[in-house]
Amino acid sequence: LKDSIHRHGILVPLTVRPGEKGYRLISGSRRLRAASELGIRAVPCVVLPADDELCAEFALIESMQRRDLDMFEQAEAISKLMSHVGLNCEQTARQLSCSTSCVANKLRLLRFDEEEREAIRKNGLTERHARALLRIGDRDTRMSFIREISARGMSVSETEERIGAALAVIAGNKNGNTVINTRKTDMPAVSSARTGCKRTVNTLKPFENTLQRALNALRLAGVNATFEKSDGDGFTTFSICIPTSITKAG
Repeated sequence: LKDSIHRHGILVPLTVRPGEKGYRLISGSRRLRAASELGIRAVPCVVLPADDELCAEFALIESMQRRDLDMFEQAEAISKLMSHVGLNCEQTARQLSCSTSCVANKLRLLRFDEEEREAIRKNGLTERHARALLRIGDRDTRMSFIREISARGMSVSETEERIGAALAVIAGNKNGNTVINTRKTDMPAVSSARTGCKRTVNTLKPFENTLQRALNALRLAGVNATFEKSDGDGFTTFSICIPTSITKAG
């Protein structure tokens, strides 16, 4: 910022309001501090007749628009703006020139505790990664997924698929499904929704990988599940077995 001001000057004026002795700063503290360190004695300002509440609102909005805030700092600033000024999501979205869903998604990030936030920052996960993680209700399981996503360098789409598979298994577990069997004889042709063409499935590897991811999700949740594959009599059988005590508890 100092380098930019040194080269080009202050392009965006500071915002001030009249005070008892001169003017009181509403927004632009970083620009003012940078200018002061450069020895600049006069800076451009816009004078507003703002009261205390409006002054706080301007300051919070400027804080929200800073590029160096991370996703959690932005969420905290939005929450502070809403509680201080008494705005709802729609009104806040208008103030920040964004969509209501954007505001709602930012606020959802506050569900992470401080240790989770630090882990997400440390592992370089994006906001979309974080939103996908919020589909998981258990905090310890979220921490396990944060480590896995980072270790495997998973993209957002891979993360969403992985979490979706895990949640599907857990939902099936709660519904009392203790064994999953997939049998194969002659694989039929499968229509493609996008092309309208037919293709023949000649390998079970994608299905086996899906079952293996489901098994890993169960184990991450602390379920001692087992996986078996067997061939015989023209069939290939995959089985995931879950302890009965787990399904009865669900």
